[in-house]
Amino acid sequence: MNLETSIEYVKGIGPERAKLIKSVLSLSTVEDLLNFYPIRYLDKSKIYTVSQLKEETSQEIQLKGRITHVQEIQTGKTKRLSAKFNDETGSMDLVWFQYSKWLKEQLPINKEVYIFGKINVFNRQFSMPHPEIEAEENKEGDTRLKPIYPSSEKLTKRGLNQRFFQNALRNICKEIPSLIEENFPEYLMKTFKFMSRQHAFLNVHFPKDQEHFDKADYRLKFEESFFFQLGYGLKKLHHKTQSYGNPFRIIGDHFNDFYENHLPFELTNAQKRVLKEIRLDMKRPIQMNRLLQGDVGSGKRWLPFLPCLLRWTTGFKAA
Repeated sequence: MNLETSIEYVKGIGPERAKLIKSVLSLSTVEDLLNFYPIRYLDKSKIYTVSQLKEETSQEIQLKGRITHVQEIQTGKTKRLSAKFNDETGSMDLVWFQYSKWLKEQLPINKEVYIFGKINVFNRQFSMPHPEIEAEENKEGDTRLKPIYPSSEKLTKRGLNQRFFQNALRNICKEIPSLIEENFPEYLMKTFKFMSRQHAFLNVHFPKDQEHFDKADYRLKFEESFFFQLGYGLKKLHHKTQSYGNPFRIIGDHFNDFYENHLPFELTNAQKRVLKEIRLDMKRPIQMNRLLQGDVGSGKRWLPFLPCLLRWTTGFKAA
């Protein structure tokens, strides 16, 4: 496996799923998936009890207990699936407003499970709609922060849910030692105390804790900005040293006539200074890049217009 390997060869994906992922998320290669960062993380380090629930609880939380008394409830033309969740301190309802026959049959009844989701409160009764359920024997204890990736309804309906992406990225992350090379020199790593590039990718997908994620996030953001600026700097250097254009050294009659006879006001000293700087730049055979800044109504539009007359004098077009 290398960074250019098609995602269909990643364990657990295959040709059909790869085709769907490419059409929805535009991800084609292993490198694309490695750069498919989570949008947020779920903190499953703490397990709550029913007795600890509060009406103002707004974040997603985790509880441990057993599911009992599953039933379908019909109200008018709509159905919902309801189940009772119990731990040593009390009970609450789990509810699914959209569900399949498969879900109803696969719920782990009277087995120790972990549930994860947001709490709703109605008539002082707690419930958790559409909880994430994980059997105790399948509980993953190797990571504190669980990644949540960008997705869509189309992907979820085809079984490409969060667990699918987490497993796919976990399989890729196992190969990171052979996939990722360090691209910063040692002195830069020491100066900024950077996490290694390999550890940065590991901890942005499956961070050990918040501190490891912060270091990984800082490293990868710095890297992206650094190489963007480096590319821009090299391009600018190329324009100044190797890419030559047409110098405009002659002021000409068009400019002089407009400036002396048709300009409806006298330029301020600041405008004259900036115009002179622009004319000096245009005498050189290299690309000029300028940002003109001024208050509303200060006459900024005249300063780009007047140099256009310099180009017109020498037979060039300007916009």
